[in-house]
Amino acid sequence: MDVVEVNCFGTDKFKLLSNRKVKVFNEKTGRWQTYDMIEYHDNCPVCGKAMLVRAIPGTTWLACCSEECYRKYFMGRLVIVQTKLPEDVLIELKKKTKEETTKEALAKAIYHYLECEHTEITTETTSPKERKKKAGRVPVYLRKIIKTKNGKA
Repeated sequence: MDVVEVNCFGTDKFKLLSNRKVKVFNEKTGRWQTYDMIEYHDNCPVCGKAMLVRAIPGTTWLACCSEECYRKYFMGRLVIVQTKLPEDVLIELKKKTKEETTKEALAKAIYHYLECEHTEITTETTSPKERKKKAGRVPVYLRKIIKTKNGKA
């Protein structure tokens, strides 16, 4: 049985050291910091796959074996999603994300939106009404879909 290694340090910038220590890069200070580390065996709460979990004692985390299981875990906690997107845009979003349901497609798009380095922040507004319509972050791929459906970005 394969064991998945899961590192719960809040960043991808870390180095495992000997003697159960880990060196983690702190984005706020711009420095590397060394912490004690715990290791334990557990099962993924979504799929049950065996995991070797590494974490800093005293911190809180959710260990899942993959991003897909992590999303599934939290998708069950979504209660209501309301959108003003037309049905044809939602159908196109499901095709782009390769998801069967609107809920899964929206969840995937939202996670991508939050993590994507190509998401643009727009702040240019002309009036309070325009501010409500245009202010915010728009993922590049979603802007193309909306532009083709509405005729404008």
